[in-house]
Amino acid sequence: MGKRRLFSLANSKGFAVKYIIGEVLLLFIGINLAIQFNNWNSTRQARKSIEIAIEKINEETTYNKNELENSIESHHKIIAFLTAYKEIGNFNTDIVTSTDLMSKFRKDFSDFYIVKDSSKLGLDKYNYRGQIGIEIEVTDLKSIAWETAKSTSILDFASYNCLYELESVYNLQEKVKISIDHAMSDFYNGNFEKLLRSLKYLVQLQDQLIKIYDKLPNKLLTCKS
Repeated sequence: MGKRRLFSLANSKGFAVKYIIGEVLLLFIGINLAIQFNNWNSTRQARKSIEIAIEKINEETTYNKNELENSIESHHKIIAFLTAYKEIGNFNTDIVTSTDLMSKFRKDFSDFYIVKDSSKLGLDKYNYRGQIGIEIEVTDLKSIAWETAKSTSILDFASYNCLYELESVYNLQEKVKISIDHAMSDFYNGNFEKLLRSLKYLVQLQDQLIKIYDKLPNKLLTCKS
């Protein structure tokens, strides 16, 4: 009887050990499955957040592109006027020239120059006193979607190429905004020589930025992968 009891006791201890091991294994497997599910769920949510952020950035850059296209035509016209104004009058309010040249100048740039008075100086030479009217469009380039995505760490899971493209776009966009400020400063100071140079440089940056805007949607597809 004593041997049977010992056997039964040993058998029950072995069963208990196996039971505990089994419970530990089940607990371990359960914890790992829960961690994997949480990681999968977090990754899925991160991808969804990235998709929403990229969608908003695409909307923002599309808006900025339209703003640039609307203003760049005006800038080209001002550049053409200032170039002609420099040739005919060297940026002086009073322009000494022939009637034919002034007639052509007024026809080409009636939106920018108005003759207020004139006096004859000699054979087909007149001194024209005029008034200049220039309006420089200030392009409203937005960066709210980009700044929000950065501040909320949404793009932490985005690829390097994705972040590189976005940084490049918004860095160039910032250069355009700074160039606009320089042009406005030259305009308010009445320095037409510097204004002409500033606008030429600004237009180059605007053209470059528009081309990048055009290619951006396809490049940002890497952000969603």
